Amino acid sequence: MFSPQAPKEDRVQKRRAQVRQAQQNYRGRKEAYTKALETEIAQSKAREAELLRANERLQGTIKSLVGRLEQLGVEGLDEIIRPNLTEYKREPKPNSMSGRAPPLARLGDVDPVTLGMDFVLA
Repeated sequence: MFSPQAPKEDRVQKRRAQVRQAQQNYRGRKEAYTKALETEIAQSKAREAELLRANERLQGTIKSLVGRLEQLGVEGLDEIIRPNLTEYKREPKPNSMSGRAPPLARLGDVDPVTLGMDFVLA
């Protein structure tokens, strides 16, 4: 017998299978992307730790060299050696608008790439 509902049910089943497959594909891509980001973060943290160790070694070297120079009687070291950047506070320059950035003359003065807007809405 002829059943007009059969083709419609087939289309619905086919569409459901298609949606299910699309969801699985999306989840797979999302998982791969997440794993890639986690790997990148782990590498960045390892690199940061390596750089911090190198920085500490260099600071130790500087301190020992400064100590040696002081033993040798070298004067003027305070002018040469700067405090750590975390301890360094910039004094505002005179006529610097109380530390504020200068106003932009035009919107075109803003570089969107520098601001992180490297995408275009179409």
